[in-house]
Amino acid sequence: MLASKLGSLWILSCTVGVAFQSSELVVFFPGESGTGGKLLSLPRVKQGPLARRQTHRGIICEVSEPRIRGLLGASFSLILILGILTVNIVGTYYSIYTSAVIFLACSAVFLVLFSVMPENRLQKLRASKTVEAELDSLVSVVTRQMSERGRFSDLVTIKSNKMAVTVMGILRFLQKFSGVSSFTLYAQLLFKEATDAILQQRAAMLMMVIQAILTLLAVLILDVDFNQGLTLIFSGVFFTIRDLSLLDAAQNGISQLTRAYDEVKIINVHPFELPELTIGAGKGPVAVDQKFKNCKLDGFHLMKLDNFEFDLEEKRVSIVGTFPEVTMKCHYDLDGKVLLVPIQGTGPSTIVLKNVKTKGVFPYEEFKKKDKTFVKVISSSLTLDPELVSFNFENLFNGDKKLGDNVNQVLNDNWREIFDDVIQDYIEVFNKILIAVFNNLFSKVSLEDAFD
Repeated sequence: MLASKLGSLWILSCTVGVAFQSSELVVFFPGESGTGGKLLSLPRVKQGPLARRQTHRGIICEVSEPRIRGLLGASFSLILILGILTVNIVGTYYSIYTSAVIFLACSAVFLVLFSVMPENRLQKLRASKTVEAELDSLVSVVTRQMSERGRFSDLVTIKSNKMAVTVMGILRFLQKFSGVSSFTLYAQLLFKEATDAILQQRAAMLMMVIQAILTLLAVLILDVDFNQGLTLIFSGVFFTIRDLSLLDAAQNGISQLTRAYDEVKIINVHPFELPELTIGAGKGPVAVDQKFKNCKLDGFHLMKLDNFEFDLEEKRVSIVGTFPEVTMKCHYDLDGKVLLVPIQGTGPSTIVLKNVKTKGVFPYEEFKKKDKTFVKVISSSLTLDPELVSFNFENLFNGDKKLGDNVNQVLNDNWREIFDDVIQDYIEVFNKILIAVFNNLFSKVSLEDAFD
């Protein structure tokens, strides 16, 4: 019962103005069960001699002076946008039922006012009484057009008509397939899916306000209707700014990882210290376990992000970026073979990775704490692609400098084969650091506070 009444109110409020444009009001009332119903047809309103079926835009043009006729006709687009803005504002603060009643009242006022529209409205609505000459001109033009009966074939046989039809078809195709209707009708849903940084209701209202302002400028300057383009421009700008804002925030956060922030449990990665680290033997040229102690890894705070996405729906974080230079300084212990070359020694070591391109996806799980939502990374998928890797193991072969330099040269000449053979262990090192930064931060900072 309630759904039926709501439907009746909503349909009536939406159809009164539209149906009345054709001079005959037709309203559908759903049945009690939600199916079936009946049609109510109201008597046709008498109109002037110029046209029995006119739109509001036509009436505006009829009663306006020639010098502003185009301006007022184009203002229909502005009125339409203001109407959509009004619906967004009212619907944000009131229920569907209350909103339907409010707009039903507007439609009722329109119905009353339009029903008493004078037939001689050209003279009644003008401040000037000298409208006979203009009225005669309008009657003459309309009479001539009515007498010149055209054929459908004229649309393709007459050059000017063919051009007009072609232009209209192209513009209409681009308009409908541009997605403007989706952005207008589903603005709040799209903004809700896009970000939590701004309420979807406010984003939709902001879009319509900007569109109304720019449409007003267009009406005043160009006297054209391009509000659909403005919708797409705003939407594109919004989503671009949204992504860029998140990217800039992440980039700014990374650059500040040069010290620990105990208040939010952010660790220092300049340098990141590891007590122990092992790069295991590979299945190819690296036949030695590389054991490292007292490691200091530096350069993670210099990462340049190309993309950063925090997908709250899929619950994952995605990053794409480049580490210009990552340096690993450790105390090493080696005893084995690399490229069939014996390698043995213990002492200081430096491994440098240059321009490391990386892509990573970090799924996370959410948990509640004091009515706030916190997250924890549960797995990761990371790729590394360095431009160059250099090795320097000091004190190889008990300090034999010549032999040590030769082995280091062999390692550096064949760095790609050596690195690729043990790349998974390097990925684990990067994973450990990135996950530590992420989990430490979001164990202290909730999603509500991070994206407020």
